[in-house]
Amino acid sequence: MANISPNNPKDNWYLDSGTTSHISNDQNAYTEFYPIQKTPVCSIGTPAIALGYGSLSIDFRVSSKTLTHKLKNVLYILEAPNCLLSVSRLDENDGKVIFHHRKCQLENKEGSIIGHGQMKGHLYLLDAKLNQTSQEASHYSSSPKVTWDQWHRRFGHISITSLEHLSKNGMVSGLSIDQSSKPSITCEACIQAKQVHKPFPKEAEHKSEIPGEHIMLDVWGPARVESIG
Repeated sequence: MANISPNNPKDNWYLDSGTTSHISNDQNAYTEFYPIQKTPVCSIGTPAIALGYGSLSIDFRVSSKTLTHKLKNVLYILEAPNCLLSVSRLDENDGKVIFHHRKCQLENKEGSIIGHGQMKGHLYLLDAKLNQTSQEASHYSSSPKVTWDQWHRRFGHISITSLEHLSKNGMVSGLSIDQSSKPSITCEACIQAKQVHKPFPKEAEHKSEIPGEHIMLDVWGPARVESIG
């Protein structure tokens, strides 16, 4: 794998014949991401650690068109000074690269042009960038999951059984529950709301003789509002 100069922007994509995998240094770019145990990678100039892999999309500029390509099994290496497109991976998918006059041309198995690049410092810099739509989608999907108790409060202290029904049947958009969390059985608000009192007697045991001696008021509050978290 080529040792790319750190002076180049980290979001540049280079064509590389030495790497056996596509490589990205931006975890936010992934639309699908799978963490892995730290795996040493020693062929990008300096020792680095692969922290995961997944899928992302990049946009190639071809003539006046923008062609979007989805890359799978892209290694995530935070220390990588640039993003790399593997020639061997392209070849595995029946693609090919033509080099001529300090330029490279990427083609698919039908022979259609899918990307361009040109030589910069003995390396082939691709006319490509991360697909912004994919990045926005990955940011949305990476929002932290909410616990059972948090959703319970947000839905006005709905029962866990009802929450399970909503989640299982996909009835609420964005209802992402942290399955590692456990619903609490001691919700203070629910316990207080379900408390009952003894019936009032038909007649008072002690009657007041003087007007104003005993005053009954029906008041309530103030109360904390925490249902919506």
